Amino acid sequence: CASPTCQAEGVLAPAVAAIAAIQAMEALKILAGRPEAVSPYLVKLDLWGNVWQRIDVQKTGPDADCPCCARKDFEFLED
Repeated sequence: CASPTCQAEGVLAPAVAAIAAIQAMEALKILAGRPEAVSPYLVKLDLWGNVWQRIDVQKTGPDADCPCCARKDFEFLED
């Protein structure tokens, strides 16, 4: 079964606000001249289940089986 898309299922506004706040803070670190303070993690949030996951993308590197990393296939970004 394929995962539902944001276009089909919608997006929870608080999830957008949470991600926007995290991204804004990371940008401020760079603008303040403190790039070493930028998080090396990919953050995955499940706000419905109150679960936060940090994935260290610097150590793991791209996954050879990942459609996005290996094949540059971004099907959910297409119209």
